[in-house]
Amino acid sequence: GSSAVFVYGLIRAAKRIHAQLIDAVLGTTLRTLDVTPTSRFMARCTQDIRSVDGPVASEFRALVEMAAQMLVKLIAIVIVTPTFLIPSVLIFALGGYAGNVYMAGQLSVKREMSNARAPVLGHFGAAMAGLPSIRAYGAQGAFRLESHKRIDDFTRAARTFYNLNRWVSTRIDALGGLFAAVLAGYLVYGPRTTGANSIGFSLNMAVGFSGMILWLVRVYNSFEVDGNSLER
Repeated sequence: GSSAVFVYGLIRAAKRIHAQLIDAVLGTTLRTLDVTPTSRFMARCTQDIRSVDGPVASEFRALVEMAAQMLVKLIAIVIVTPTFLIPSVLIFALGGYAGNVYMAGQLSVKREMSNARAPVLGHFGAAMAGLPSIRAYGAQGAFRLESHKRIDDFTRAARTFYNLNRWVSTRIDALGGLFAAVLAGYLVYGPRTTGANSIGFSLNMAVGFSGMILWLVRVYNSFEVDGNSLER
């Protein structure tokens, strides 16, 4: 069924993109091969192609499924409690705003993180290949300092990357908790227009909806970040 079509499309796309990558690398000029570090070619043929082969398609499918589930939960809440149509849209808009701010910073940081990883690997590979010469000329200290500098550059970007994750997690969880708390307070202490079973159902949908906002933002961000691998 749909899974078979998904797998077939994924395999076909992976084969075409990989063929285009190899043609681009092997068909480039000698000048490009001289000035481009080998580690950059390695990153394109390993990390980037791995992202294109798997996560891009899987995250797109998860993104569509999650958006559909959130829409169903939102419709269920509005049907049971029509008063919460405007607050639901407001919470969704605030979550989208926080997600946009997060992704605006995250994409550039992720790009810097990916760019900082290749020099670390390249320097380590060069050190391993030229280890006898390094020891013969007593250059261990210089290579160690250069390695620490490149690792520090990568760690700085990686630390910022994970701090941004915590930033958006805190705000999205606070929005979700606020939405569920306000809805619960309204249903329990507000006008008794619905029964206890409808209140429980609505609260269950509200908690699920608020919890999925964060996952939707994260999956969309991962999809957009892995799309950079396709772009490269």
